[in-house]
Amino acid sequence: MVSTDKIRWVRDIQPFFQPTYLMIFFHLINYSRVNLALPIFLVQLLVIYKHTTGLDYWADIQNISRKSERAFFNDQRFLIPVYSTVIFGAITWIWALCVYSDDVQFETYYLSSVVRPQSWTQTILLLIYLGFFSSLSTTACHELLHRREY
Repeated sequence: MVSTDKIRWVRDIQPFFQPTYLMIFFHLINYSRVNLALPIFLVQLLVIYKHTTGLDYWADIQNISRKSERAFFNDQRFLIPVYSTVIFGAITWIWALCVYSDDVQFETYYLSSVVRPQSWTQTILLLIYLGFFSSLSTTACHELLHRREY
């Protein structure tokens, strides 16, 4: 339980960049043309299994103290990972639109139709990831709604 009003970047803010890191990792893997989508998908299924069976006993289920909650809410640095998640989610959707565009031919490799999934399983996995990234962006946008003054 966090009981201090001193916010540390590495401990308190940096973990919220994990969705952005995941999106960047997805693009790097996809750019290298290595198909790691299935192992990543299986790891996600394992996380869901552990959560539903109660095997995630290591998870912290306590909230922060009221004093810390006020300090956390007023700290503007928490908006940086939220905005980065929204921005990288939008970039990912624009990338997907460019890859599937038949009307516009792009000169760069990563925006061309060469990167387009070649089989139905690759297409389904790409759609799962786009849906997952969309849910990350939706969650980040939800948190931005709590700060209506911005």
